[in-house]
Amino acid sequence: MKIANITAAVAILLWFGLAILGRNLLIDALTDDVPDWPTVSSIDFGIILPMSLASALLAWAWLCNGFLRRPWALAVPSVMCLATMLPYFMVMGGGV
Repeated sequence: MKIANITAAVAILLWFGLAILGRNLLIDALTDDVPDWPTVSSIDFGIILPMSLASALLAWAWLCNGFLRRPWALAVPSVMCLATMLPYFMVMGGGV
C-alpha cells in the first residue's frame, strides 16, 4: 500500500499544482486585459480539469485506505492520472 500511496500523492500534488498554475495564468490574463480571453474552455481546462482529477483521486485514495485496502485499486487510477498529463500538456501547450 505504501507505493500506491506515494504514487497517488505525487499525482495529486502535480494536478493540484497545475490547477494553481492555471489559476495564476487566468488571473494574469484578466489583469493584463487580454482581449477575448479567458474563454470558458480555458477556465475549464486550466482550473476545473486539474482540480477535478486531484480531488477525485484524493477521495479515491481516502476510500482505498479506509475501506478497500487493495494496493492495485489505488495504484491503477494514480498511474492513469499521471499518464493523462502528457495529453494535457500537449493540448494546453498548443500541441507539437
